[in-house]
Amino acid sequence: MQWYFLSDTQQQVPVQEEHLAGLVQTGVVRPNTMIWREGMAEWISCSEAKPELFAQRQVVPVVGAAATARQTAALHSPASSRASSGASAMQMGDGQIVREAALTLASASVWMKLVGVLFLIGGVVCILSALFIMVTGVSVPGMLIPAAIISLVSAVVGAVAMWMGILLFQSATKAQEAAASGQKHALLSALNQNAKFFRIWGITAALAFAVYGLIFALAFTGVMGGALFHQLGQTGMSEVREDSAPESMDEEDINSEVEIEEVEEPEMDNAGEEN
Repeated sequence: MQWYFLSDTQQQVPVQEEHLAGLVQTGVVRPNTMIWREGMAEWISCSEAKPELFAQRQVVPVVGAAATARQTAALHSPASSRASSGASAMQMGDGQIVREAALTLASASVWMKLVGVLFLIGGVVCILSALFIMVTGVSVPGMLIPAAIISLVSAVVGAVAMWMGILLFQSATKAQEAAASGQKHALLSALNQNAKFFRIWGITAALAFAVYGLIFALAFTGVMGGALFHQLGQTGMSEVREDSAPESMDEEDINSEVEIEEVEEPEMDNAGEEN
């Protein structure tokens, strides 16, 4: 069962029920710490919800008056007090630092898992699309890229997306564990998984921007080149029309002269007949 407790910074920190005892022993959860779980109407103190966690007391076994006196004197000696208090303070200090560092990451564990689910769903969709393209050989009309390359790229993108989703899940789980137990290796593992996620995301984003930039450059070059060739074609056609225009005029003049001669010849024949 999952509980939530309010930290010193008023953050709602999720914790499993079996980890509450450890938080009580280390002092992270105190009797007046407010806790809540699903089904409760309001937040109540931990001492009211879990009184058994604070009912335990350490009992020193009695093995004899002399032994008890020696143990009591040893425990209350200045050297023993300084050593035990120093070791306890160091242990509590490290655990408290780990918890405080992990609380911020653990408070966003729900969102991290939600984003991880979205990455997993996207990865599964990409892989299924790759398998569909590979089996059916379907390609997008007008695409010059072969279907095999599209399928391979889709499969790689899907695998990377699923990997990123798993990393987010692991980071969220380890952050909750570190916030509950104060274990340093759990916090380091959570931070490591988180760093891997953002590293992969950064590389993927850089590659995507590079590919989109290349596609845009090629498309822009093709459009500009097509416009230039079209302009040159229009200019050449206009020059051809201008060169052919005088020739047509010469042919019209020749035809008109031929018609004039044909008209004049009968007049000459009539004149000869009259003579």
